[in-house]
Amino acid sequence: MTILSCQNQKSSSPSQWAEIESIKVERYSVQNGNPDSISLSSYIIKEFDENRLETKSIYYSTDNSIMMQFINHYEDGNKTRIDWLNGLDSLIKYVKNTYNEDNKLIRSESFDTQNEFQSGFIHTWKENGRIEEKGPIEQGKDFKPNAIYTYNDQQEFESLVEYDENDSLYATVKWKYLLIDENNEWTERYMITNDTLNRVEKRIIKYRNE
Repeated sequence: MTILSCQNQKSSSPSQWAEIESIKVERYSVQNGNPDSISLSSYIIKEFDENRLETKSIYYSTDNSIMMQFINHYEDGNKTRIDWLNGLDSLIKYVKNTYNEDNKLIRSESFDTQNEFQSGFIHTWKENGRIEEKGPIEQGKDFKPNAIYTYNDQQEFESLVEYDENDSLYATVKWKYLLIDENNEWTERYMITNDTLNRVEKRIIKYRNE
């Protein structure tokens, strides 16, 4: 299961004018749902430009080797293309994003290195962008979401409901935010899948001019 945020901007808050230079996200697996029994499973380094746009994300394993890299490209503040690179800096595929007049993501499409379409998703929005419905692009079929995300006031994940190909409930995920810094950025959260804590994430945030 891959969970990627599609939101690019946060709502008004102190963090809106605190310039982030980079974020290290440490991901810890949890044994038997016990938050006191955790081990580092991977970490991510995210880099940001002066406009608070995430320009690059690098995923590392616990031995510090690069698993995957994501290079983001923007137009008018919208993330329009994401290049997927491996640990050797070779392009694996890329994703093109399409937005509506309200700058909401409505379509994401993956292409291989030969520019051949691989797969894609349609995104619809409810409650002024707080709820995102996401479903695969299937030619000749009506849109049917297989994932429903809910975001909080800071445009961070709050919950996710996923369905399998038979429309049966696959997973319910909730995020619980434990620690927030002075700029209203979270620094620790729980990820709870099917009522069991399965991941702890901690963020180390570097602000510009610190």
